[in-house]
Amino acid sequence: MFSRLSPIDSGTTLALLSDSFVSAIYDAIPGSKMDSSQGGFVYPEDATVPDVEIAVGEKTFKINAADFSLGPASPGMLFGGIQTRGDLPFDILGDGESFTKLQH
Repeated sequence: MFSRLSPIDSGTTLALLSDSFVSAIYDAIPGSKMDSSQGGFVYPEDATVPDVEIAVGEKTFKINAADFSLGPASPGMLFGGIQTRGDLPFDILGDGESFTKLQH
């Protein structure tokens, strides 16, 4: 369980979360890797992606595998909609497909 202040930012496409949370997600996706040329984690387009749940207050949001990608990164690879927040002291839940689509 990860708990912290997390603004929802309509100017950010990604969900930016803690390194440990993001690593746990991509460790569960065969063939995923941090790709510095793409600026984040990528994974094979044919990989099995687990459903991810993010708690906001008392509510839990499930990100389905079909909504996880932001699109192609390179041939055969997709750019993940959840990335690390780096040195930020808080998570950011962006306005991209991965998170805000769940609120409708």
